Amino acid sequence: RGSHAKLARLVAEMRASGASDAASVLEAVRQHSYGQGQWLKVAGGGKANLIEHALRVRPPRHGEVALELGVFVAYSTIRIAQRAAETLVSVEVHPSSHPAVIGMEVEPVHVCVARWMLNLAGLSGAAEVWPGKAHDSLLRVGDEFGVRSARLVFMDHRGTKFHEDLRRVEDKELLAI
Repeated sequence: RGSHAKLARLVAEMRASGASDAASVLEAVRQHSYGQGQWLKVAGGGKANLIEHALRVRPPRHGEVALELGVFVAYSTIRIAQRAAETLVSVEVHPSSHPAVIGMEVEPVHVCVARWMLNLAGLSGAAEVWPGKAHDSLLRVGDEFGVRSARLVFMDHRGTKFHEDLRRVEDKELLAI
């Protein structure tokens, strides 16, 4: 039991699953969440379709990143990084020296699990998970990537913080046009 027992069960099941790429990791997480008492708050179904649509509608430009505020176990981070990598190849944008996705997570154990999941999916070079509050980490995005560098901002963290974090994104002019 305990506050991280569900995550420990997920990690154990992921290790036993043999998942070794993005598609198999996403499927293993999906299958795990069907178990009794193992529901996970991940962006599947309608949210996943919306993310997929947003990534297809506007191809990435050189130097842009996708941001995810609230990573949990990196389910959406993996999906976004996988699509970003595929899109970069299809539109012949040369990968830059920085990751395609920056995830921000306040819970340290979630940061560790998310980073492990990205590595398991083979996407640790395409995505990073930064520890800390999104409100503070957004300043780092501006410092490292500059204005108009965020091609997508997926807010999947505490709903009471959305308006504050959206204001920070706008005030720092992070959204790409």
